[in-house]
Amino acid sequence: MLVKWIVALGVAALLAGALAAYYWFGLAAGAIEHFAAEPRGISLALLGCAVLTTLHVSTRWLRWHYLLRRFTHSVAVRNSWRFYLATVPLLLTPFGLGELLRVVYLRKVSSVRTGQLVAVWVAERTLDLLSLLVFWSIESGSAALAGSTAGLLLGALVAARFIGPSWKRSLGLAWSLTFVSLMTWGLLILALHVSSSFLTEGVTLSRSAHAFAGGTATGGLSGIPLGGGVASSVIIIQLAESGVAEGQAVVVAAVFRIGTVWFAMGIGVVSLLVWREELRTTMRRQQKHFDELAEEYGSLIPEHVKGRLLQRKTGAMVDSLQRQKIGPGARGLDVGCGQGPYAVELARSGFCMTGIDDSAGQVEKARLQSEGITPAIAFATGSATELLFEDASFDFAYAINVLHHVPGAEARQKVLSEIFRVLKPGGVFFLHEMNTFNPLFAFYMGYVFPMLRKIDDGTEEWILPSELPPIEGQSWSEQIEYFTFLPEFIPPWLLRRFTALERFLETSRLRRYSAHFMATAVKRGP
Repeated sequence: MLVKWIVALGVAALLAGALAAYYWFGLAAGAIEHFAAEPRGISLALLGCAVLTTLHVSTRWLRWHYLLRRFTHSVAVRNSWRFYLATVPLLLTPFGLGELLRVVYLRKVSSVRTGQLVAVWVAERTLDLLSLLVFWSIESGSAALAGSTAGLLLGALVAARFIGPSWKRSLGLAWSLTFVSLMTWGLLILALHVSSSFLTEGVTLSRSAHAFAGGTATGGLSGIPLGGGVASSVIIIQLAESGVAEGQAVVVAAVFRIGTVWFAMGIGVVSLLVWREELRTTMRRQQKHFDELAEEYGSLIPEHVKGRLLQRKTGAMVDSLQRQKIGPGARGLDVGCGQGPYAVELARSGFCMTGIDDSAGQVEKARLQSEGITPAIAFATGSATELLFEDASFDFAYAINVLHHVPGAEARQKVLSEIFRVLKPGGVFFLHEMNTFNPLFAFYMGYVFPMLRKIDDGTEEWILPSELPPIEGQSWSEQIEYFTFLPEFIPPWLLRRFTALERFLETSRLRRYSAHFMATAVKRGP
């Protein structure tokens, strides 16, 4: 019965859209002939709409992925981006309910549940409607605008609290959701204004906002897929009321809809065709992320950046070990050693190193790169939650950019417990992590870096220096070392010029905004 209702509504929407198009284009015959003879304005309007629509779809994905991460960190950013674009055509359903079909895919690649995805969808649609109300009220006076804006903020706070962990964090999330929602729809308002600017005169930006918001909200509430002929009709009427000739208003609305709505549908269809195999593979993939990267891992970060971080991190650990009276000859454990560069560097300094990683491909690379190093380094494949070593085997241990890959507080606690089990009394543990205290750097590492590099995939659970994971029976040192401010994409010639500034920042009050930090804990005696 439901399928029949959906089909019937879809057919009715097509008929309504066809009739509306026939009516409006019948009135606009003269204007169409005029613009057909002078296609430059239409071409520029379509180009502007296409660019702004691409940004619109990108910000919609950003909000969707951001909300989805309230429930799960297991959806990689690259996969999320491809999947979202490929499912944009699901909007071609009554009330856009087809978007809920995303749960079929997400249930296979993540821990997200049906109810959680529905909550994300409801939050998105609520924020969309409230954002459109804000833009629609721009021409209705300051009181209406203030009231609708307050309503949007309240709606964002309720949505954030429903999805977020606490009221305190929900407040920050609400501001983010409000900003992104307004920006998302503001891009399409700008697209309508661009269209009217190239094709007619006298339409203000506020009138474009009023016309777009009214048309989009009315079309959405009608339940007709993509608003059918409803959204376009409202936009045409609103533009005509602002003094635009009816025929020109029809052309503006048609160009706008083609360059936005139907261009977005085209993005979705092309994305599905291009990435269908990758999406299908993701649904059945079992290989570990770092096993997949074993061959190309070494080339993903520029050599001058790797060398700089290698020296800074090993230097910080050696200095700390010297203060603890732990010198060359001591046994060290590299937890999550990857291809072993830090273990190799410390072995060159005289330490007896052992590395362990759960990726067999990475361990094999580490063995090859450590050939000829004295003292010899032992590498093993194994899990950090069940270390393959006897109690009190090592004088020090470290985990460099490892713990944020361990999902969940319980698993991280298990890793830390194992590390301290194999440490001798008085042994030192160094935790090296990315410092996402800076919200801009957190955004970069969570959304941009996974797109640029394959090392991280956006599923990481970052650890803040102010919120270090507890260690049963142990405690962290109050001294946190902060270092490096320069991004990994900075060229070597520019890196040298900013080194002095970076060293100054590392010792200033701004040091907590650094890109990396090292926390230290010393194992208590029996």
